[in-house]
Amino acid sequence: MTQGAISPRLKGHLKDHKEGKPLREVSDASKSPGHKLAKVLNQLFAPYTGQSKTAVKGGKDLIKYIREGRFDNQFLASCDAIALYPSVMVEEGLDILQDKIHQDDTLQQKTDLSKEEIFQLARLCTENPYFECEFGFFKQKGGTPMGGPLSRCLSDLVVENKIEAVIASHPIWGPKWDWVRLIDDTLSAWESKHIFLEFFAFLNSIHPGIKWTNEMEEGNKLAIFDIQITRTEEGYETTVYRKKSASDRYIHYTSSQAWKEKASAIRTLKHRAIDYCSNQTLLADELAYLLEVFIQNGYHEKTVWRILYQETKQNAVKEEIDFAKSLYVPYHPRTKRLYKMIKEEFGFNVIYKKTQTLGDILQKKGRTIEKQYKRNTVYSIPCQQCPKKYVGQTTATLKKRCSEHRNWCQKKHKKKILKTSKKNDGIAFHFHETGHVIDFENTQIIAEEKAYWKRLIIEGMEIKKLNQAERANLQMGYEIDPIWDTFIESIKT
Repeated sequence: MTQGAISPRLKGHLKDHKEGKPLREVSDASKSPGHKLAKVLNQLFAPYTGQSKTAVKGGKDLIKYIREGRFDNQFLASCDAIALYPSVMVEEGLDILQDKIHQDDTLQQKTDLSKEEIFQLARLCTENPYFECEFGFFKQKGGTPMGGPLSRCLSDLVVENKIEAVIASHPIWGPKWDWVRLIDDTLSAWESKHIFLEFFAFLNSIHPGIKWTNEMEEGNKLAIFDIQITRTEEGYETTVYRKKSASDRYIHYTSSQAWKEKASAIRTLKHRAIDYCSNQTLLADELAYLLEVFIQNGYHEKTVWRILYQETKQNAVKEEIDFAKSLYVPYHPRTKRLYKMIKEEFGFNVIYKKTQTLGDILQKKGRTIEKQYKRNTVYSIPCQQCPKKYVGQTTATLKKRCSEHRNWCQKKHKKKILKTSKKNDGIAFHFHETGHVIDFENTQIIAEEKAYWKRLIIEGMEIKKLNQAERANLQMGYEIDPIWDTFIESIKT
């Protein structure tokens, strides 16, 4: 039974580029029960969707189809499903998924579970979506949650098998229909606007729960994804498209981030421009625009110019990183020279890890796990009548671990505890030996660490920080090399 778990948190993302500025409801389930299971299942189900000629993975695939001439000399239109995830009937998606699972002969090579067990796990993760917001707890009455790991899988299954299959088999529209789709966004080509509007009416009649909107080619132009498509006499030109709500705010030059992350932002947008722009004139315009944008974000003109115009994939050196021989540290601009010396002296790669940001401080957080239900912790339990404290580590919840300590403090265990000090519960030994009251209510979490060996090392260092008068532990835990003694002395509080 799950205790102290965090429910999915509902957030609203403003769709600033759409009329009326509606909110997109996103359910953040990343810390909720079943989220990791659903992600694993999603990997198992990946081959069930996206295998048709209509599927694209992103803008680069769409550009490829356009340049191959798939949509040449035809009227372009884009269809967009209205709130696809909330419109999908979960049972309908699960029925299709069940058929796919039973037809999959490769599952036995990927998992030891039976097909029925896999399906029941998928049902468990999807059939009763719920969420929490500032108004309380709610159950979602219909559809799949935006943010659920299996929501896209179920939605793709319904669109592919209940909508695209109907269109493909239709005697009139099947031969005329040709679109590419990424989730709920499609691009299609037609002989005329009139024919497309007739098809659009048919499209909205196929599924009772899923309705569509459309955007049609105007002035020989149509935008889809982040691509601007323009019809010319020679065919189609493509370039980067930005919505009116685009702020052009990227990681600022003065931000306390490693330079390689800032340079990566410039290179990423440069490579997108190279991939999307269909001729040198459009590419030159886009690179000039990027140059101006990054200058406005505080970057030096010469630096941005070098990355945009002089650096190529051939002369860009890609550093090979041995992650097993890497030092993970928070970034600080004044430590760059120190890290360089460490790398030269010991051969360690330096990898910067994420630290607290201004957004972490200012933004309102959802509900966090209560202390007693936290797992993978290093903790300390103090004595109420003397300075001694016990330091331990556990993979279980803190509540369960404290209840085990309380159990060993019972009178029936006194003889067994006092008989030997080897591998015994130190806090229980202190209780039975002195009769002092143990202050379980003020148990503190020192650190949270999922990695077992890292957690043992933290526990060993925390025990070593305590002198004999403060230490209730009977064992010193993980042996910490004496070379660290000076450092441990410096961090004592």
